[in-house]
Amino acid sequence: MLSRRHYDAVTFDLVDTLAIFDPPEVIISKFIRRFGVQKDPQYIKKMFTRIDDSLLDNFSNPREYYISLNNAVLEMLNLPRKGLDLLHFWFDKSNYRLEKDLPQILEKLKKQGFRLGIISNNLSWEVRLFLKDNNILEYFDAFVTPDVANSFKPEKKIFEKALEMLGTSRLRTVHVGDSLLEDYLAAKEAGLHAILVVRKNEEMIKNLDVTYIRCLGELVGLKCEG
Repeated sequence: MLSRRHYDAVTFDLVDTLAIFDPPEVIISKFIRRFGVQKDPQYIKKMFTRIDDSLLDNFSNPREYYISLNNAVLEMLNLPRKGLDLLHFWFDKSNYRLEKDLPQILEKLKKQGFRLGIISNNLSWEVRLFLKDNNILEYFDAFVTPDVANSFKPEKKIFEKALEMLGTSRLRTVHVGDSLLEDYLAAKEAGLHAILVVRKNEEMIKNLDVTYIRCLGELVGLKCEG
């Protein structure tokens, strides 16, 4: 359970932290059905992993990068270049479910006096759409994304921008996320405290020296399901 004696601010990752999203291949499979195309999600996953990571190096604009990434996936599936449409579809409410009791958790944290933020590799309009669609925008003091910070996790710059926007310090801020690399280790490298969200496969980290929770409810003293 978090204490105001130790922290002034809490930042969260979004995808698979505040909400559990369908895998990319499942989301893409649902999207292409709009064109009357049926593809096995595992086949899509195989195509998705073939995309060259160096694609990011060719774009200084994160929005254009994501559109190009989506277009590359669709081209591999021999489908029209509808990258912008696919980009908008990622945050359709059919593609994710909120963490259990999320509004109550955020309410408890705010009542304790924490400043709350989001550090996400999604775009700012996607984060705002997600927060508004789920009626939780009011709980957050800031959200930092690649198009705001000109930086992606796990780079330090995006964490530093979040600290600046929240008006807090590294030592008084804890970051919560599900990725060992992009959230936990990256936050530590940037000088923040960090908590890893591990909803399953706890045995995978049992030999690692990490602070972790099994659900966000543990931040405010609630029990996890199961």
